[in-house]
Amino acid sequence: MKTRRRWRYAGLVMLVAAVLALVAWYRHRAPAAATEHPRVVATQPVQRREVDVYVDAIGTVTPTHTVTVRAQVEGTLTGLNFREGQAVKAGDVLATIDDRALRAQVAAAEGALQRDEAALRNAQADLARYRELVKIGSVTQQQVDTQAAAVEQAMGTVRSDRGQRDNLAVQLGYTRVAAPIGGVAGLRAVDVGNLVAPSDTGGIVTLATVSPISVKFAVTEDQLGQVLAAMHRGEVPVELADRAGKPLGRGVLEAVDNRVDTTTGTVTMRAIFPNDPMTLYPNQFVNARLRVNTLRAASVVPARAIQHGVKGDFVFVAIGGKAVQRAVIAGPVDGTMQAITTPGGGAALQAGERVVISGGDALVDGAAVSEASRP
Repeated sequence: MKTRRRWRYAGLVMLVAAVLALVAWYRHRAPAAATEHPRVVATQPVQRREVDVYVDAIGTVTPTHTVTVRAQVEGTLTGLNFREGQAVKAGDVLATIDDRALRAQVAAAEGALQRDEAALRNAQADLARYRELVKIGSVTQQQVDTQAAAVEQAMGTVRSDRGQRDNLAVQLGYTRVAAPIGGVAGLRAVDVGNLVAPSDTGGIVTLATVSPISVKFAVTEDQLGQVLAAMHRGEVPVELADRAGKPLGRGVLEAVDNRVDTTTGTVTMRAIFPNDPMTLYPNQFVNARLRVNTLRAASVVPARAIQHGVKGDFVFVAIGGKAVQRAVIAGPVDGTMQAITTPGGGAALQAGERVVISGGDALVDGAAVSEASRP
């Protein structure tokens, strides 16, 4: 019985020894196997160059000025002197209103003014005679004072007549409806023959200034500091593109709103663009890019070289046949390239060092690698 137990103990010891030997052999062989069979990877050299930092936003094209042209006097529309979509200049006559009634009123006012001016001249002449006659006692001082008051009254009547005439002359001028600003005429709201009045909501036509033209967009309050810092340094360039990415124009940031929208957490901004030729149209949606900074001598690598782990972003650098893992912080993207820095803020890599761009999914720090291509 004791002999059997001894054999069992001996067999168990031998089994444990065999397992330990197998583990030791595997640990010894694994690095050797890795050394003998390095992973094939593609690499690309690190570049050092300037990288522009952008803030992206979605914007809406808006005219720099918009005016609804309305009649300022009531009357029948007798003419429209513009074509819809036509560019007009400030002061161009856009429409005419029947002016016959106003002309008659102006003529009547001028007649009344002429009559009262004659009465004033007569009163002034009588006052001059009374002042001479009072010296010899032919009239009393009371008569002189009464005549002087009559002259003042006549002068007031003349002033009132002139004001009435001038007011009617202004009203008569309003029968020629002129463009208050330069811009492009929209669709007309009325036709010839309609009765128009200042109270008409739609007016006669709307004018919009589209060259130059503005674009309004909103950026997050987290990005506001970058934009304000860029404005402090100087002019902030803004690029526009359509939904497909086609460039539409370049302009500059003009103004920033004075408050943050508490509902959306954004700040509205406005940029101005020459819009020549006419590539931007009011109410058009566009993609706006503000260049808020330029990084000098930044380390730039292909964006696909950056990997993401639980401890942050990193890249593998091929050095002496080994894959060396470097922690990085991903920065601005420039096309297919991306700037990187170290967690401490310095340059993550030196120019010419080669980062793994493919084949690095299962790499570990220190693994043997073989570069398949060296562009």
